[in-house]
Parts: sequence; structure tokens; C-alpha cells
Amino acid sequence: MIDTVRDFILYLKLCNRTDLSISEATGILESGLGLMIVQRVKNPGWIPTPSLGTEYGQNAANHVSNLGFPEGITVFLDLEGIDLNTPSSDIIAYCTNWYNEVENKGFSPGIYIAYDSGLDSSQLSNLPFKYYWKSGSNVPVPDTGWDLIQQLPLDIIVNGLQIDENLTQSTDTPVRWLHL
Repeated sequence: MIDTVRDFILYLKLCNRTDLSISEATGILESGLGLMIVQRVKNPGWIPTPSLGTEYGQNAANHVSNLGFPEGITVFLDLEGIDLNTPSSDIIAYCTNWYNEVENKGFSPGIYIAYDSGLDSSQLSNLPFKYYWKSGSNVPVPDTGWDLIQQLPLDIIVNGLQIDENLTQSTDTPVRWLHL
């Protein structure tokens, strides 16, 4: 079964000045919207490394924990815009290290796949992630399929807020996001 869900997606930036704040999270939740966390990547052409996976995973897990989000909530890694000369082994190590840091903090890691992810279907399928989220781009499909599918058009305005509409796939263990 597939349900259509309108959701509000907030992005955890890599720099503290633009990270989600407690007051922002509270406002979003109190307005009746669901909240899902995605750690955005650098500008297009960035180069993932194993050490960046560890660093960024620690940053994401620590920030979500410091916000007081409950263990088990799904936190997504944004995999897109990678320099296409990056070895796939570095991308895989980046993703695996990020996953380990987020999981070790008690959260449920997911991965958002968009343009120029640098991995094919088989490589995506062999990552440790349970939750896969498809962007509006044409991207390789993991063997598990998608848990979330971003719909087109993007950036719909609802009550003055920019949202993306996503389809959620019903599974035995669905993606966990915050809502009141």
C-alpha cells in the first residue's frame, strides 16, 4: 500500500549557524507538520572520504541528540552532487562510516539518493542502510526499493511554507519521523 503524505523536510546543515534549532523544531511540530531530519551535503562536486563520513555522522548524531529527539528516529544522509571522479570505494566508506556514527547514537540511519550519487544499484543495495529515499531525479534503484519517493513538482507552497510531497511505502518497520 502506498500513502501520499505531505511533509515538511528540514535540513541539518554542516555549519552550526544554519542547523535546526529547538525553537524551529517545536514550531514545526506544533503547527501540525511532521519533521524529518536530513543532513545536507556540500556544494555540487564535493568529494566524500571515509574520515568525512565519520565527522559528518558524528555531527548529525550529536546535533539530533542535543535537540532531544528520541532514539530510533530516522536521520537521513543526503548522497548527491558528488565529484564523479571519486572512487566508489571512498563513497561506500563515507556512507558506512556515517551510518555507524548515527546508529551508535541510537538513531535509525536512512539515505536520500539524488543526482550524481556515484553509486550504482548494486553498490547502493550493499550499503548498511535499511531506509532508502528517492529524490525527484532519475537515480539507480536499490534492490530493496524505496521507502520514500519524492514527487514532482518540487517546492510546493502550502500555507506559505515550501514543502515537497513524498510517497511513503508501507513496510513492517516504517521510517520514523517526528510528529505530535
